[in-house]
Formats: sequence, C-alpha cells, structure tokens
Amino acid sequence: MKFHIENLGKIKTAELQLGRLTVLTGENNSGKSYVTCALFGFLYFWNTFSKLQDWKLPLDKLFRDGTMEIAADTVLSQQRKIFDLFAKNYERELPTLLAANQKNLNDCRFRCDVDRSEIAPIEESSEVFGSADNQLFEIHADKKKQSFKIELIGTQVALANMPRNLIEDFIKNNLRRHSFGNIFPSPLISSSERTGIATFRKHLDFFRDQLMEKIADGTKTLDPEQFLIEIKRRFPITIECNVEFSRSLEEKSRQESFLVKEDPGLLIDFNEIVGGTYQVRDDDRLFFKPHKATRML
Repeated sequence: MKFHIENLGKIKTAELQLGRLTVLTGENNSGKSYVTCALFGFLYFWNTFSKLQDWKLPLDKLFRDGTMEIAADTVLSQQRKIFDLFAKNYERELPTLLAANQKNLNDCRFRCDVDRSEIAPIEESSEVFGSADNQLFEIHADKKKQSFKIELIGTQVALANMPRNLIEDFIKNNLRRHSFGNIFPSPLISSSERTGIATFRKHLDFFRDQLMEKIADGTKTLDPEQFLIEIKRRFPITIECNVEFSRSLEEKSRQESFLVKEDPGLLIDFNEIVGGTYQVRDDDRLFFKPHKATRML
C-alpha cells in the first residue's frame, strides 16, 4: 500500500510505502507527527465512514426477486475509482481530523495506491441486517465462488418501512469491508507522550460535562451536533483515540488478559515499542512510566 502526500504541513511532497513494519525518522519539527496523524486518520476514516460512493446497487432486482448476487470482481474492478473518491472526501475532512486551520490544508493532496495483488480473496462469512425480532436481509460472502449473495428474509411490510438508502449503505459497507478488509486494518495509535494525553483528557471531559449540563438545563439555543463538531475541531483524532485507548486500558486493568498467561513476551515487546509501561493506580487512573524514569506521567 502506497501513499502520495502533497502540501501537508512542512511536507511538500512525499511517497510512503507501508509494509508490515514502517518506521518514520527525521529531525524535530520535520513533519513526522503530521504524516503519522494523517495516515492514522486515513485508516480510521476508511473503517468508520467510508462507503462505495457513486455506485448504484440493483435494489429493484433485490426487492423483486428476493435475492441478488454480486461478484467480488464487480467491486474490485472499481478499485481505482473507489480509492480516488474516498481520498478526495478525506482531504475535505483533514482539517477537522487534524484540528488544523482549513486554509493551511487547502492545497493538501492525499492519495492511496493499492496493487491488486495485495488484495486477498474474500473469506466465508454471513451477516444479518435487522434486530433479533425483525431480521430484514442477509449478506453471505462465498469464498469458493468469490461472490456476495444478498437475500431478503424480512416481511415486505418491514422492508417497505426501511429507507432504501439505509439498506443500500449497509450493503455497500459490507461489500467494502469484505473486499478490502485485509489492506485497511482497524488502526491503533499509542503515544508515549502521556503528559499531553492526560491534559487533553481533562479538556475533553470538561467539554463533555458542559454538553451534559446544557442538555440537563434544557437550553433551547443548544445545538448538540454543532457543539460536538466544535469539540472535534479542538482535538486531532489521534488525541481523541489515545484518550479512549487510555480509558479502555483502565477498564481492562480490572481483568487479567489471556496474553499474560499465553504470550507474556508480546506484552514485553509492546512495552519496548512504546518505551515504557502502562500502570493503573489505586484510584483507577492510568499512568505511563517511561523506561529509566522514576516519575509516572
């Protein structure tokens, strides 16, 4: 997987080939963090918001016949178009994801190239859309035939009440995940700059508390969506994900991971990568202790 980046902070032009292990090196203030955040944001945005734009599904056939089949090659043949459309959408989201000034990223260009040989065949799976009491349709990925079969299993009344764009979005997202899932993994970002994360966490908690107070007070002028957008603009997505990662570790600290028993060496390797260890105090707050340091952050 190769990324082409232009006009991102101090980076005028760059080409990055991501492998199983990719290391970015450079002097301080040379753009390493900006590039890392942009790459993380791309993977995060793909796994969270992406769908197959500008591709119409034959929903009339599905509702008429109750079933339809789509070859995996039908999706993969539009690979270049899908990636280009997604990259353009991502460029528009970059200022929000990086909490940066819009005008500083007006000329930024972000592209992703994936060789067809990197894309693994789809694996056998099934997924049902609907609730436990009201199942609507099922999508089955056929490993042998390398195709997707969509079958209606709900009543016509239930399906008629479901917006077609919602059905189409669900099917498209399912096809996207199964077709390109092996090259766009769910990203994890972990920073050893725990002092900064702790500060940002307090700020995030403060703004969220403000929102809850305004909702409780019944403030008529409050626009919750706009309020949340303002919060998003203050913090890069990497900070928000790091804070959520810290919170999840605090919850998990009450449990004993199977890794402790089955593969303790993996935890040692992780600690070496991040340059220290995560520890939870008696008050359930998470701290990071760098190697060769006496103070926790």
